Amino acid sequence: MARFLFLALPLLVLALAAGHGLFSEYLGVDFGILPAKVRVGTWALEALALTALFLLIHGDVDRPKDPEASPVATGVLAAWIAWVFRGALLVLALAAAGHGTAIWWRRALSWWAIYTVCGVVLGLLARPPKKNDPRPTAPTAPTAPTAPTASVAPRVDESENAL
Repeated sequence: MARFLFLALPLLVLALAAGHGLFSEYLGVDFGILPAKVRVGTWALEALALTALFLLIHGDVDRPKDPEASPVATGVLAAWIAWVFRGALLVLALAAAGHGTAIWWRRALSWWAIYTVCGVVLGLLARPPKKNDPRPTAPTAPTAPTAPTASVAPRVDESENAL
């Protein structure tokens, strides 16, 4: 779990920063005039929230709730749930307040793409190790003790005791 968090949080911050930079150039939109420290802090908070939501859905990285579930699909699901609040509901709230929404829908769709990439990153980091991977795996749960078997006394040949 520590390895997962150690890798996930910085990678998500980098993915969010790269995504915001890419989409601000592509859309020709400045995502705000926030100071750099505030932007990095916001990305760190988003990364932490996405990771927490992923872990709530997926379970412990070493012992997932459903071992058959794809961690990548779980990551994308967590990202899209988070996007509903970051994207769609934000735009609807602005529309209800009487503000224009055209630019905000473009931003919301760029956040959808960025969050989807972050979900894939989380899922790839949470994949179980391959069989030939030297990383240690989680200890398995001890098995229940088996019932003792009836002991069989050694068979004695009666003909030898007849003397």
